[in-house]
Amino acid sequence: MDYRYLKQEVEKEKNLNRKNFEEEYENQEKELVERICKKIINQVKGTVKAYYSASEEVKNRMCMHVIKKPSLFRRNWLYEANAQDVIHKVIEPSSNMHVYSYINYYDCEIPCVSVPEKNFARFYSLLNQSLKSEDMSVEFEFDETNKWYNIKVTADLGRL
Repeated sequence: MDYRYLKQEVEKEKNLNRKNFEEEYENQEKELVERICKKIINQVKGTVKAYYSASEEVKNRMCMHVIKKPSLFRRNWLYEANAQDVIHKVIEPSSNMHVYSYINYYDCEIPCVSVPEKNFARFYSLLNQSLKSEDMSVEFEFDETNKWYNIKVTADLGRL
């Protein structure tokens, strides 16, 4: 028996999955960027509100981890933390893959944006451009153990 036709069927299915996933991503790209930007902005605002309402001990702890005080090389306060969402770079999409979904991670669910590999750099630049007006920027840090990208947020808080 000759089973070469199965290889062709599998290749066709992979190409169809890739095409469908990329179309779904392109249709939702702006909405995804806006959704993540809103979450990041709310996360930074929530942290600053918590800083103002916290006691001195909690403020000192926050200054060690999330909010950085001005220093000799930096005039303004700085916010540095990871966003709640993660990014998954998709190389080979499956038939049931969605652009925005949740990953089960131990006992919690983490919001995840799946981005096609060819649109990864564009997604990164769109996210940074939309956050630029708020004096924020993001970096994608690859997490070796979980094989996804964490979104590291850096925000200039001015003078708290």
